[in-house]
Amino acid sequence: MIVNGDDVILENEKKLFSIIIYLYNCDIHFEEAIESIINQNIGFEDNVQLILIDDGSEDNSYSLALEYEKRFPKNILVISQDKLGVANAFNRGLRYATGDYINFMESFDYIDLNALKEIKKGFSRFNTSVISLPVTVFNENGARVRRKKRGFIDLLELPNFYFTYIYSTFFKREIISDITFDSRLVSSSDFAFLCKVLIKSKNYAIIQTNARYYFRRRKRVPSELRLEKEFYISKLNYLLKEIIDYSVEKYNEVDYFIKIIVLKELIKLIKNKDIQNLLSENELNDFFDTLKYILSFFEVEEISEIFDYYTNSGFFIAVKNGDITIENLKSNNPSDSLKVVSKENNVVLLSNDWVIEDLGERHVHLDFVTLRDDVLSFSGFIKSILNKDNISISAIKEYGDGEVEVINATFYDYPTRSTTSMMNFDWQYVYNFDLAIPLRNKDEISRIKLLVYYYDGNKNIPIDCEIHFRKYCNMSYASHYYVKDGRIVMFDGKFNIMPYSYSKMFRYEIRGLLKILMDHDSFFMHAVFFRIVHLIFYPFMRNKEIWMIMDRKEAADDNAEHFYKYALKQNDGIKKFYSIFKDSDDYPRLAENYGNILPFESIKHRFYYIFTDKLISSQGSEFYLNPFRNKRFYLTAGITNTDFYFLQHGIIKDNMSSWLRKYDRNPKLIVTSTQLEYESLFDEGYNYGDKVITLLGLPRYDNLNNQGYKKQIVIMPSWRNFLKDEKSLLGSEYFKRFNSLINNERLIEYAKEKGYEIVFKPHPELVRYLELFDKNDYVQIDQFKKYQVVFNESALLVTDYSSIFFDFSYLKKPLIYYQYGNDYHYDSENGYFQYETMGFGPVIKEENELIDKLIEYMDSGCLMEDKYKERVDKFFKYHDHNNSKRCYDWIFTH
Repeated sequence: MIVNGDDVILENEKKLFSIIIYLYNCDIHFEEAIESIINQNIGFEDNVQLILIDDGSEDNSYSLALEYEKRFPKNILVISQDKLGVANAFNRGLRYATGDYINFMESFDYIDLNALKEIKKGFSRFNTSVISLPVTVFNENGARVRRKKRGFIDLLELPNFYFTYIYSTFFKREIISDITFDSRLVSSSDFAFLCKVLIKSKNYAIIQTNARYYFRRRKRVPSELRLEKEFYISKLNYLLKEIIDYSVEKYNEVDYFIKIIVLKELIKLIKNKDIQNLLSENELNDFFDTLKYILSFFEVEEISEIFDYYTNSGFFIAVKNGDITIENLKSNNPSDSLKVVSKENNVVLLSNDWVIEDLGERHVHLDFVTLRDDVLSFSGFIKSILNKDNISISAIKEYGDGEVEVINATFYDYPTRSTTSMMNFDWQYVYNFDLAIPLRNKDEISRIKLLVYYYDGNKNIPIDCEIHFRKYCNMSYASHYYVKDGRIVMFDGKFNIMPYSYSKMFRYEIRGLLKILMDHDSFFMHAVFFRIVHLIFYPFMRNKEIWMIMDRKEAADDNAEHFYKYALKQNDGIKKFYSIFKDSDDYPRLAENYGNILPFESIKHRFYYIFTDKLISSQGSEFYLNPFRNKRFYLTAGITNTDFYFLQHGIIKDNMSSWLRKYDRNPKLIVTSTQLEYESLFDEGYNYGDKVITLLGLPRYDNLNNQGYKKQIVIMPSWRNFLKDEKSLLGSEYFKRFNSLINNERLIEYAKEKGYEIVFKPHPELVRYLELFDKNDYVQIDQFKKYQVVFNESALLVTDYSSIFFDFSYLKKPLIYYQYGNDYHYDSENGYFQYETMGFGPVIKEENELIDKLIEYMDSGCLMEDKYKERVDKFFKYHDHNNSKRCYDWIFTH
């Protein structure tokens, strides 16, 4: 039954359940959702009313809904509206809902076939009007996160156990009879609806059976929406203020669980740096007044209790107390009303005598504790609301004879680890630091204490902050020591440096094992087993040098394989292994050609990994390559303490400091291939020293030789990190452009005439979506041929931003950059490589122009123009096919 306006003839009989689903461009997953409802074992036709509201979909969602309505005219009602939004759709659906229990399911999700039967049992069992299914979150790769089954929750007794997901939830009709979805909200109308229900019910239940709601992970709020001022204004006024006002109107008070919800949503709202730029002066004044109005319902003690750290609570308390004003926010100047109080070994910041910052309770977070070349290095950070110019960090090194040495830290800026802003007001600073502490000799015994200092205008006040090891640090409280280069580094509040002794190592290991056994974390027995193996075999393995070499875990044929091939020929006494998943297509070839191939995450791989001296890879993260990564890494951190050598996957041309930053990587070597690339890695945000970044050349370039050259055009686009699923891909300009290109009739016909093959070589991230592309009889879609084979045999390359164009240009064959728009995820505009002036081929934005240029190249025999050949010669440091040798020599001697 199609509903236009409010004219409707209802054929539906009253059912036990009414499920309302909003449809908008969801035909990819829509049927999975509907089928999971139709096939419920409670009996769909007797018990379920399904209301489908299409909001002007531009795909097949509406027609699919009509097909289902024809099959079940007494159960399914289809309503059509024209882009009025989800709030209007749900309100409209509620007018026609007849069930005792009402649900608002998402069209991208699905439920177990026994879900409704279990919900019915739940309403009989629990004295509540709100019951939810437990939720399993999954993504396109099938990865799943199961959320807890909580049972009955009284929110007045357990206020922190609130939940915010409406789509898995079923409501009794009477509890929602006077509540509607607020269409004034740009987003979160579902959240506002749920909060009002919880204000009335004050409890809910999550059923504790095997029936679940399956939520498909996707971006909840489009990023472009966050650049609209209405998003912030509406959420503040019609969600957060509205919830407060609704509570006061209904009960003349605000329950504590609602205060928790409001404050935690409020902090997410005001942390956006764009608010001041988006709002006019009057709007900003109104926004701040509303913020103060909301905070007037909170006691200072409640704000402090809701946030167990000072960053968030301190800001709200200062605003509530009037110590931060709208003038402070507009000028981004700190308030003179806030009072710094110095103590003997601490500093606090007060707002109206309430502590909003206690520097002594802050943690010094350590990214790495690295022992290399007789230097113990620390990388880490500390956060504080206090003025960053007054804070410093030093290492106090005490020798056995009583001598004391002070080493001061160097501070760095990382754009990706930046100041926390509240409404664009700089509130909490991050102090990133490096400490390098030379060790005198192998017999040195010393103790190192890290201290934070605050300068109060007269003196430096030492503050002993607790050390916190970050997730992928090579030390942890469970892995409190490690052995390297004939020394032991052991942490007991201070870092103890001592010569290696097996008896000491044994004693420290037993202490660590006991802690792991007592803490009983997941995978603890796995860690215990390998730690015992490490302890037993260490005396026999410590003098054997082992290199572990890897490309991707699932694929080879990159710089690491080419390096491995060269390294195996060197008679150096080093045990070398190459690791890859056993089910990889490359595994049989590698095992046959090279030997010493370890199946990734096998027992043998893990055994050799804990004794590996050097991890050498084309992939940029040591932790991605660590076989213990998914087994509570911190439990084995101290026994997987290898040096990491990054051969690189390609040549860096853009500013990649958001990814290749020191605090996440800490390699001993980063290979570069050009002088410009080398220099670019010293830009702000990377923070590597000149001993790490080295100009050696990519090993795989040694085998670029044009072998098998033929008349072939290869199209190889890069990926876009913002594409998370099929829907986002299909709606993207990226998909539309390349799908059109590989099906362009003018290109195909001319290539046939000139005898050129066309190959579409997708990025590895694109492979799983190949079925979405239109196919034709001429263009080959290749996902198996090795990259170097493709580079050598192809006559011409079309790419966008992929760094594989460096490989191709190295062979001095023509290429075209097809850059239709500015949608690449790395910062190409601020990178050193400028395509127009430095590129090795033309930059083209439109498909017709691209086809014209391809035809021109085919007519000329696919020859690279002289100006681009000159750029190639000038750009690359080496053309001698000795890159593997240079990399090997450097790694061997370092």
